[in-house]
Amino acid sequence: MGVEDHLRRAGLAALTICVCAQAADPIRERLDIRYHRYHDANGVDDDLGALLFVKKLAGGFACQWEQTLDAVSGASRALGKDLRGEPRPGDYDAVTGASPIAETRHASRGAFVYAGHTVGGSLGFYYSREDDYVSAGPSLSLQREFFSGNFTLGAAASSNSDDFHPLGRFTGLGGRKRVRSADLSVAQSLTPLTQASAVFSWLAWDGYLGHPYLPPVAGDGTLLEENLPDRRRGAAAAAQIVQGYRLGYLLGSLSLSGKRYADDWGLRSAEGEIRWSQHLPGETLVRLRGRLYHQDGAAFANVPSADQRYRTADVRLFTFTSMLLGAKLAASFPDAWSEAWYLPDRWDIGYEGLIRDTRGDDLASIQPGAPTNGDPARPRLYQLYGSDEYYRQGTWAFGMGFDY
Repeated sequence: MGVEDHLRRAGLAALTICVCAQAADPIRERLDIRYHRYHDANGVDDDLGALLFVKKLAGGFACQWEQTLDAVSGASRALGKDLRGEPRPGDYDAVTGASPIAETRHASRGAFVYAGHTVGGSLGFYYSREDDYVSAGPSLSLQREFFSGNFTLGAAASSNSDDFHPLGRFTGLGGRKRVRSADLSVAQSLTPLTQASAVFSWLAWDGYLGHPYLPPVAGDGTLLEENLPDRRRGAAAAAQIVQGYRLGYLLGSLSLSGKRYADDWGLRSAEGEIRWSQHLPGETLVRLRGRLYHQDGAAFANVPSADQRYRTADVRLFTFTSMLLGAKLAASFPDAWSEAWYLPDRWDIGYEGLIRDTRGDDLASIQPGAPTNGDPARPRLYQLYGSDEYYRQGTWAFGMGFDY
């Protein structure tokens, strides 16, 4: 998981908790069904289905269950061999062994949630399994409102134990790791239509932190084994301001946010995001989003050699800049539908496209023993698209919701 993902799961999660704590009734009984379709420049597809169920209990408590199922194609990095280590000419990419075989991931997240007059919190547990990876761990969040709900203080923590057991020719590599995070968040209502929030996060990784399916390639084309430190510590800070407005009786908002991250591997990142939301007649909502992200790579993210202590080909640890643009449309179904429990009450559809300034590699230059085309200093990042192209990905999302 990259730094962008960790910031989203840790820092933004705490920020969202802090903002939602100020809602009059943050718990709503519902069943949401979602589908995501992802495709990137490497020809990898990901079909994800998700289900979220929320049921109120007595005394301000509720239970929440989220279930996801991923089916990923072309994700295996087996260097021209299948998951049993046998050659499969024609079906696999000659360099990375990107496989047409679908790999699946099952993930479950359950939580008990409490929403009192001024105090809220949740206690949850996460579990996911795929062919070569298992992750599980608890999470806890608390928040408290002060000054008639104008100020909210929140805290969150999680601890996951992961077991990575690579397959095929990489059997015996991998190992266990522990991922922990702690967050402190604050939110302040400045005016009835203006709110400012901030979150501070600490993240820790211990154990096996590598990705053996992406072995580094030396400048002369020699394949090397990845080697990374077994300890990583990072910290992040995020801030957001939301300005609401009214167009007649219709509400809208403009949100600006920024994040900074740094860790003891030397990786530094900065991110800025803008979101615009506008309610329209008929309970319709339009939302636009833009995000710019830049990171400076880890100290050892370079063209490796056999005598280096640490070496990697994981693009998430190298320097890059990315830009994301997205749009979402949400609306309600006819009011008459709400009378039937089996008909959905609302729907939404959205798309997000991302481009990253990582160019593709000339495949001939990263095969063992091949020439480097006069550029031995260029990192070999196993990008399968053309060397004159940038990395791109896109995700369609569609959801329906049932309110009870």
